[in-house]
Amino acid sequence: MKKFNKKGGGGVMIFCKVNLGIKVQEVKVKTELPAVSVLLKSEKLPPICLSTLYRYDYSGHDFYKEAEKYFVCLIKRYKNLTIIGDLNLSSVTDWNLPISNDSVHESYIHLFNSLGLRSLIDQPTHRDG
Repeated sequence: MKKFNKKGGGGVMIFCKVNLGIKVQEVKVKTELPAVSVLLKSEKLPPICLSTLYRYDYSGHDFYKEAEKYFVCLIKRYKNLTIIGDLNLSSVTDWNLPISNDSVHESYIHLFNSLGLRSLIDQPTHRDG
């Protein structure tokens, strides 16, 4: 599954090995975001919604509002949500104590907190933040 931004640049993909005994089903949510979500089901574990998003570093408040709508929709449908991707929230330098001087980045911090999500990555993954 893949989704590319119509404006150019960035895109996301999810590759899944099909012989692991896990059913993979695309999650349909209407959005213009460069985002894809799948539901992973196995007999031994509860279903997990895996979602990926590419956020351009110049994305503003309108992009945030669409991302908020997208993730709130997913969390209402699925108890177990995991988000992976490149969110370009460079002003957040420590996800153990997430704060930001950028209002859009701060909105993402509040969104993830309100959804009960925490980052497993606790520092920037790019040398320039």
